[in-house]
This record gives sequence, C-alpha cells and structure tokens, in this order.
Amino acid sequence: MGTELTAQSLTVTITEALAVDHANGSTNDIDFAQTYTHTYGSIANVTKRIIKLANTNLTEIATFGSDTQNGAFVRADIRYIRVTNLDSSDALQVGMDDEDSDAAYTSVAADSNMRVEVNRVFNSVARNLGIDDYTQNIDSWAEWAFEAEQYIGGLKTFQEREITYATSTAAATAEIEHSSSPAEKSWIEINGTRFYYRDTTGSSFVDNDDYVIDTSITGDIDALDGSGLLAYPDQLSRDMAQTCRIINGSYYENLRGIKASPVASATVSSGVIELRHGRLGDEGNHNTLMTSGGAKITKFFSGGKERIHNKQIRLPNNFIKMLSIRAADTIISPTSSQFKSKVSDQLNRYYVDGNRVNFSKDYIDDIVVTYLAMPLSEEGYPTIKQGHEEAVASYIMWKHKLIDYYNGKLAQYIIKDLEKRWYWLCGQTRGNDNMPNSVELLKIGKMWNTKVPVTSANPPLYDGLNSY
Repeated sequence: MGTELTAQSLTVTITEALAVDHANGSTNDIDFAQTYTHTYGSIANVTKRIIKLANTNLTEIATFGSDTQNGAFVRADIRYIRVTNLDSSDALQVGMDDEDSDAAYTSVAADSNMRVEVNRVFNSVARNLGIDDYTQNIDSWAEWAFEAEQYIGGLKTFQEREITYATSTAAATAEIEHSSSPAEKSWIEINGTRFYYRDTTGSSFVDNDDYVIDTSITGDIDALDGSGLLAYPDQLSRDMAQTCRIINGSYYENLRGIKASPVASATVSSGVIELRHGRLGDEGNHNTLMTSGGAKITKFFSGGKERIHNKQIRLPNNFIKMLSIRAADTIISPTSSQFKSKVSDQLNRYYVDGNRVNFSKDYIDDIVVTYLAMPLSEEGYPTIKQGHEEAVASYIMWKHKLIDYYNGKLAQYIIKDLEKRWYWLCGQTRGNDNMPNSVELLKIGKMWNTKVPVTSANPPLYDGLNSY
C-alpha cells in the first residue's frame, strides 16, 4: 500500500523592524515596523536541498516544465521558493530564464556580507549622548568602531576573502550576451547603476534616474573609438555598440574605469559585450553585475590578479588575519625558523614582514591567499556586521565619555556603568555570532557520530629539524 500525503497550508511571516531618527534630533523615532503574513494552500510535496556550487560562471540547479521527468519541477504546481545563501563570504547570483531566453538575475548576499554603514552607529551614539553635530568626532569614532569589532572577534565579525597573485597582473572582466535585440525596459546594472533599454521605434517612456540606451537605431553609427561611421552587419550588433557607448560615457563614480566593448568586430554579428575593470589587480573582482530580459551573464567579474615579484607579495589594505596560502594545489606553510635568512628554498615556506609576504622560492603557478578581511565603505571607514550595532555604539560611548572622566567632569560610577554594559554586549554579540547555523550543526553531528577520524588536509606547519 502506497503512502498518501495530506495537503496542508504553508504560512510565511516576514517581520520588518525599523525606527528612523527625527531630523530635528527628537528622542522619539519614527517607527516603520510591520509584519507581513501570507498563507499558501494545498502543499503536499516539499523539496529541500543543500547544494555546494562550484565557483564557475553558471550552474543549473533546477528546471521547470509540465512534468517531473529528469528531476524537473511542474511549473503549474509551484507555490513557494526560497533561496538562502549559506556561504560565509561570497554573494550568490541567482537567475531565471524562460524558453524565450528572457532572464532576470538578482544577488543573494552571504550571511557575513550583511553589513551596515558605520554612520548608522554614529547616529545612534550622537542621539544617546545628546550631540547635535558629531562630524568632528568621526575619525576617533571610526577608530573605536574598528577596535570594538576586533574585541568582539566572533566567527562572523570579519569576512573570509580570497585574492590571487601571478607573475603578471591582470584586470577583471565580465561578459554579457544578448541572443536578440534587448527588450523594451530591460536593463543592465553595474555596481548599482542601472542602464535601461528603450526602443526608438515605439512611443513608450522609461521613467528612471539612470541611463537610457536607445535601441533599434538604423543605419551607420559612430565607431566606439571615434574613427568615423561604421556599418554594423545587423540590428543586434548596432544595439551592442550603442550599449557600450552609453556605458563608456557614463559619469557615476562607481562606474569610473569600467569600459565596455563588443566582442566581435563591426563586420561580424555578435550579441556579446565585454566589461573590463580599468585597473589591474584584484579590485575589479568585487564589481557587481545584474541583468534582466534576454541578457545572460556568461561571466561575472573575475580574473583580476595582483602581482608577485621577487618572491614577495603585498597584502591588501583590509587584511586582518592570514588563513591559508597555496600555489596551485600545494599548501605553503609559515616558517618556524627564527632566522629568516636561513629559510631553505627547497621547501614551501613563507613569513610575513609588515604588509608583505616573503616566500622561500619563486613560484610559476598563481599564488592564492585566503584571509580575514575588514570590509570598508566607499569613504574608507569600516563597515559593521549586522547585529553588532548596539555593542559597537556602547563601546564608542564608553571611550568618548572616558575623556570627560579623565578631565574630572564625570563621576566614576557612570564610567563603570558604561564599561559594564560594553563588556556584557560584547560577550552577547560574540556568542550570537559563534552559534552554529543548521548546516554547521549538521556537520558537527556527522563528525561526532562517525567512527572515522576527521583529519586535516593541510600539512604540519613544521617537520622537526627541517622546519625551515
């Protein structure tokens, strides 16, 4: 006898908590908190999957059709889909496309990527201390915010980053492909700046504050290099050339240095454009890219490499702590030698000197460094891990009021209360960060219940007398 499932209802509740300060400095906040609840009926089948994705351009994780052959989902039966990014550092680009090659992409941030601008903390501190203008304190407060994040020191305080070094530097590139002329009101978004397409043969109007790319332009159009008019072979090629011209002519700071160019020449039809970061190195790998309509991202920004020279590399400015270094598939270990001049060039060893890493020998393969980083804002100030705001604000208040205490303007019991509250919030925040999520708990359970010892894939840091 087969097992029958009884359909039930799924209830999804989204709670938003937000209070915005009055511009006049009032102690009363404007409350925007709200709760949204929706019920999906007739749920009889549930699928939950945890997938480890390779760091490639595109990976198909689900298909939708009229039947369940080859693992597909029945499109008409879908009621609810949720995608959660469980990675600790990298954002997830999720896209959906239909049989007409229309596609839409969005970015799902990593858990540790949920960060807030430090100015948000500054506003809270100024309100609590009754300071109308805190701009003269920004530098000190930013330094204290960084100190507070270091003291919290939870597993999610910083981000895990990866950077590649090679014997010659390279710039990050990305590619976008159109199979046909862009649809009306479809768009390309680079670093938050959106470029909308508008069909010149129609009468519709795109109401937006970003750039508009006119399509369906007929006849010869100006060459990208200003060399004159070019007769592109078809409408798609003309649209791609026009797209590149508008992107290259934009003036937003977050697009500065990014150049677009058609992959094919003016005499060859192609719907592919290449985006190239203007500077060599790792910087361009962190550009964001999204599309809609029929545009497909065939390559996200990647390939940017820093340079290794004279057996030496320079660590990035947001570096906090070294995690691992490898050359190809070989792990490079830190030397235990007290005499750096005696480090053998026959072994894979390195040592850190200031903001530089020195290697025992030259490497032909790319060097990949994983490290803990402090994400910075565009202004160069540290960003705060979401959930740390209250603890960081408490630390800044304590340090700020210490100045008055040292000058004899504040009673000792007030300082002690501020100090006590900081230490309590610091411990609470660290504990919340270090609590394992569902995936981590599953891994812990497997390690605890298995009879097979779990060993590290990394070699020992030293090997007796040959520790150089």
